[in-house]
Amino acid sequence: MFAQSSNALQKLTPKQVEESISSTGIYGVLVNSAQHLKAAIKTGNELKAQHKSIELHIVMWGSVIKELSFKPELQELVTKAVNQNLTMLVFGMTLRNLKISADLRSNEALVT
Repeated sequence: MFAQSSNALQKLTPKQVEESISSTGIYGVLVNSAQHLKAAIKTGNELKAQHKSIELHIVMWGSVIKELSFKPELQELVTKAVNQNLTMLVFGMTLRNLKISADLRSNEALVT
């Protein structure tokens, strides 16, 4: 039975799969660790390469925001993602709760 389901999915075109999940082509990923952030950005870039109309919003919260405030390599990664047309969002409440510096909020790559 599982093999039949798997085979049925393989016969769908990427567009059919996309339309069955979201008719708008807009997707969101919630990340709270640097590893998840890196994976979400990689996935977003791969999806955008295959389907130009896909829009991926990566929403960061929790510990990844704290790491982002003091790790230049993560800041650079986020800036690159924005330049590659991925939407990067940050929970403002996390910024307030973690007492993250206003310098992070002024980063053009981040939208709160």
